[in-house]
Formats: sequence, structure tokens, C-alpha cells
Amino acid sequence: MRGVRDVKSKGVIPMTHMGRVQAYSDIVKEFEPVEAQNGVPNGMWWNGARLVRQKAEWAVEQSLGGVMVWDLSQDTSRNATSLLEVIRQVQGSMEGTGMEP
Repeated sequence: MRGVRDVKSKGVIPMTHMGRVQAYSDIVKEFEPVEAQNGVPNGMWWNGARLVRQKAEWAVEQSLGGVMVWDLSQDTSRNATSLLEVIRQVQGSMEGTGMEP
């Protein structure tokens, strides 16, 4: 990841937030984003399912101990739209490959 120093020793995936604050569960209700979507034309930006998947896979590839989630209460309660479920899927897909965290 460009511009990020010493990420491995800190064991976190950098995420930024700018502008309006809104829970991911509310974003899903309001915009019904598709997996690949990380923003809408009004300028709101978030870490969508595909980006969270990429970050979780990157964490595994870097042999990090896991990923940090800021606030689990902001995720959705449905597995089909849950970002935590995406992280669980990545972890499960890595089991037995030698790339487990």
C-alpha cells in the first residue's frame, strides 16, 4: 500500500474517513450498494465488500495477525451484506493453504 509506513509492525489495515459520518448498516439501507461499490456520486466513500475482501487478503499475505474493525455495531446484521462476514470468508478460504493468519 503506497504511502503507508511500517504497517506490518503495527498489524493494522489503514482506512481513512472524510466527510459525513454514517454507519455502514445505514449506507446499505439508503444506497443498497453492490459488492464492488465504495462510494456514491454525492461524495460519500466507504470500504465496501470488495475492498474489505482485498484488505483482508492483503493482511493474510503479509502474515499479519488479523485486521482491526473500528466499530462492529455499524456493520449490517445480514450475512449477505456484512463486512465482518467478508473477513470471515477470507479467513475460511485461507485455512489449509499455509497462508492462515
